Amino acid sequence: MDERQLLWNRYSLHIEMYQKYLDTVLKLNLFYYGITGAIISFYFSNNANGLTTELALLLPLMITTNQSIIKVIWPIVNQSIKPKAQTMKLSLCRI
Repeated sequence: MDERQLLWNRYSLHIEMYQKYLDTVLKLNLFYYGITGAIISFYFSNNANGLTTELALLLPLMITTNQSIIKVIWPIVNQSIKPKAQTMKLSLCRI
Protein backbone atom coordinates (compact mmCIF):
# COMPACT_ATOMS: atom_id res chain seq x y z
CA MET A 1 0.00 0.00 0.00
CA ASP A 2 1.52 3.30 -1.03
CA GLU A 3 1.83 6.35 1.20
CA ARG A 4 -0.95 8.29 -0.53
CA GLN A 5 -3.50 5.51 -0.04
CA LEU A 6 -2.47 5.14 3.60
CA LEU A 7 -3.01 8.87 4.17
CA TRP A 8 -6.43 8.71 2.50
CA ASN A 9 -7.41 5.80 4.72
CA ARG A 10 -6.30 7.59 7.88
CA TYR A 11 -8.03 10.82 6.84
CA SER A 12 -11.22 8.93 6.09
CA LEU A 13 -11.04 7.23 9.47
CA HIS A 14 -10.70 10.56 11.29
CA ILE A 15 -13.63 12.08 9.39
CA GLU A 16 -15.83 9.02 10.00
CA MET A 17 -15.06 9.15 13.72
CA TYR A 18 -16.10 12.80 13.85
CA GLN A 19 -19.32 12.01 11.96
CA LYS A 20 -20.12 9.15 14.35
CA TYR A 21 -19.62 11.49 17.30
CA LEU A 22 -22.01 14.07 15.87
CA ASP A 23 -24.56 11.35 15.11
CA THR A 24 -24.30 10.04 18.68
CA VAL A 25 -24.69 13.52 20.17
CA LEU A 26 -27.80 14.15 18.07
CA LYS A 27 -29.38 10.83 19.08
CA LEU A 28 -28.58 11.42 22.76
CA ASN A 29 -30.13 14.89 22.65
CA LEU A 30 -33.31 13.57 21.01
CA PHE A 31 -33.53 10.78 23.58
CA TYR A 32 -32.95 13.24 26.41
CA TYR A 33 -35.66 15.66 25.28
CA GLY A 34 -38.10 12.81 24.67
CA ILE A 35 -37.57 11.23 28.09
CA THR A 36 -37.61 14.58 29.90
CA GLY A 37 -40.80 15.68 28.15
CA ALA A 38 -42.56 12.39 28.86
CA ILE A 39 -41.63 12.35 32.54
CA ILE A 40 -42.53 15.98 33.16
CA SER A 41 -45.79 15.63 31.22
CA PHE A 42 -46.73 12.57 33.28
CA TYR A 43 -45.75 14.30 36.50
CA PHE A 44 -47.87 17.39 35.89
CA SER A 45 -50.84 15.62 34.28
CA ASN A 46 -51.37 13.22 37.19
CA ASN A 47 -50.56 15.61 40.01
CA ALA A 48 -48.46 12.79 41.30
CA ASN A 49 -47.10 13.09 44.79
CA GLY A 50 -45.64 9.61 45.01
CA LEU A 51 -42.00 8.98 45.73
CA THR A 52 -41.59 6.92 42.55
CA THR A 53 -42.70 9.79 40.34
CA GLU A 54 -40.46 12.25 42.10
CA LEU A 55 -37.52 9.87 41.80
CA ALA A 56 -38.27 9.55 38.10
CA LEU A 57 -37.40 13.24 37.80
CA LEU A 58 -33.83 12.29 38.71
CA LEU A 59 -33.42 10.48 35.38
CA PRO A 60 -33.22 13.69 33.33
CA LEU A 61 -30.76 15.05 35.88
CA MET A 62 -28.52 12.00 35.50
CA ILE A 63 -28.71 12.21 31.70
CA THR A 64 -27.80 15.91 31.85
CA THR A 65 -24.80 15.12 34.05
CA ASN A 66 -23.59 12.44 31.63
CA GLN A 67 -24.02 14.77 28.65
CA SER A 68 -22.08 17.47 30.45
CA ILE A 69 -19.20 15.08 31.06
CA ILE A 70 -19.18 14.07 27.38
CA LYS A 71 -19.26 17.72 26.30
CA VAL A 72 -16.27 18.47 28.53
CA ILE A 73 -14.24 15.46 27.38
CA TRP A 74 -14.90 15.81 23.62
CA PRO A 75 -12.98 19.09 23.09
CA ILE A 76 -9.97 17.51 24.76
CA VAL A 77 -10.18 14.52 22.41
CA ASN A 78 -10.88 16.77 19.44
CA GLN A 79 -7.70 18.77 20.08
CA SER A 80 -5.65 15.71 19.22
CA ILE A 81 -7.77 14.76 16.18
CA LYS A 82 -8.07 18.12 14.45
CA PRO A 83 -4.33 18.84 13.94
CA LYS A 84 -3.78 15.31 12.64
CA ALA A 85 -6.62 15.68 10.14
CA GLN A 86 -5.30 19.08 9.04
CA THR A 87 -1.80 17.68 8.56
CA MET A 88 -3.13 14.75 6.56
CA LYS A 89 -5.24 17.09 4.43
CA LEU A 90 -2.24 19.26 3.64
CA SER A 91 -0.12 16.20 2.87
CA LEU A 92 -2.76 14.87 0.50
CA CYS A 93 -2.97 18.21 -1.31
CA ARG A 94 0.80 18.20 -1.88
CA ILE A 95 1.08 14.62 -3.13
